[in-house]
Order: sequence, then C-alpha cells, then structure tokens
Amino acid sequence: MDNQHVLAVNQFADEELIKNFPGFTNHHAKVNGTQLHYVEAGADSL
Repeated sequence: MDNQHVLAVNQFADEELIKNFPGFTNHHAKVNGTQLHYVEAGADSL
C-alpha cells in the first residue's frame, strides 16, 4: 500500500469519522467468531 492510499484510509478511519458526530461512539463485538463493528447513538435503549 503506498503512502497516498494509507493517508486516505487513515483519514476515514472510525476514530476520525466519529469525531464529526458528537454523541456517537464506536464499538466492537465478537459474535459466533465474527468480529462486528457498530456505531451507537442516543441515550435510551430500544
């Protein structure tokens, strides 16, 4: 992977994107051997 591609990937990394959305948080969970990524927002459970 060249430096330009690495820069583009890092620019849109989860940690960078979530900074633009106050109140949203990144989470990871392993379910039946599969790693999941999800974003959570809001104060109440469904």
